[in-house]
Amino acid sequence: MMVPVSGTNNGAKVHIRGNQQDVQFVSEDATIATISPTAPTGKDTAVTVSGLKSGQITTIDARSISNPTHNYAQLKVVVKPRLSKTLDMFTIIDPVKNLTPKNVPTSASLQTYLNGTIWGKQANVYFDTVNSPVNVSVHYDLLPTGGDGFLNDFQRAGANLTETSAIQTAVSAINPNTGQQNRLEIDYVNQFGPPINGTWVANYHVEGESFTGAFVSFVEDFPSTPPFNSRENISAHEIGHAMGAQHTYKMSSKDPVNKSVMYHGLESTTDPINPCEVRRAAWGAVNPTPGDDGTTH
Repeated sequence: MMVPVSGTNNGAKVHIRGNQQDVQFVSEDATIATISPTAPTGKDTAVTVSGLKSGQITTIDARSISNPTHNYAQLKVVVKPRLSKTLDMFTIIDPVKNLTPKNVPTSASLQTYLNGTIWGKQANVYFDTVNSPVNVSVHYDLLPTGGDGFLNDFQRAGANLTETSAIQTAVSAINPNTGQQNRLEIDYVNQFGPPINGTWVANYHVEGESFTGAFVSFVEDFPSTPPFNSRENISAHEIGHAMGAQHTYKMSSKDPVNKSVMYHGLESTTDPINPCEVRRAAWGAVNPTPGDDGTTH
């Protein structure tokens, strides 16, 4: 469980199938985190964990009263510092090819979603400033010669970066400070297409791409046919990549990882729309602390 320093997380519930009178809730290090209540209130008890010491890990035990050396269960807790970010939004318009995104979120809706649902609430990474979208006019649809109506996929190995470089040059001319560790950049474009001289497999579609760990993301307009996630959700996913989080993938048909905001994409009609859970690897990557830096799932 991620707990913000000087804050609380009340997202856990203890279910007891045996003698609840023999159970107490104990923090192994009360200088790092505390728990309330300290005893079950019934077979199911909602608990609140408070974080006291930033960057530390401890456990909360469901401990036997009659035999204090025995724990019925343990919950690992990591206390995360509060990180503050600025996000710059840009609407990328190609006036030559008339490519204009029409479904750009407002700064208010995106900030509310990032802070209240995803990275703020679940990783203690807050976008305290989200600047309103700024129009950037740039002829980026350059390849193949004359353009093809897309911002071409730039994630494949050896991909041609001519088009994204044109956008980055134009954005930097307007705001040279954007695209940094604490000042991320998100660019909204009309539509993604396959990489130059490449193709996508059948039924494959890209709605966003990022330079992982480079603090710059791209998001396209709604696809032509549903299902699709909200632009706020796609933006949160891509911003996660920009901060260092990786995709999550199903290990089996019953794996609930498709609820993760970093799930790699809609695979079937059974996948939830707008997945919003932040898993340990993701919160560790975007808010790394000793022993919890995104390398452990």
